[in-house]
Amino acid sequence: MPQIMPMNWLCIMCWTMLMMLILFIVIHFIYKMSPLPQYPKNFSLFFYPW
Repeated sequence: MPQIMPMNWLCIMCWTMLMMLILFIVIHFIYKMSPLPQYPKNFSLFFYPW
């Protein structure tokens, strides 16, 4: 790469990743607390670590 990325861009990227992770955890807990017997098929792909 000829140009070094600015520090604030990296920071924005990091915060975006963090917010996405928090959002996924919140959605996971909502599904866990909900009375549905199982996750929707497409959601189970996101949460395979659990």
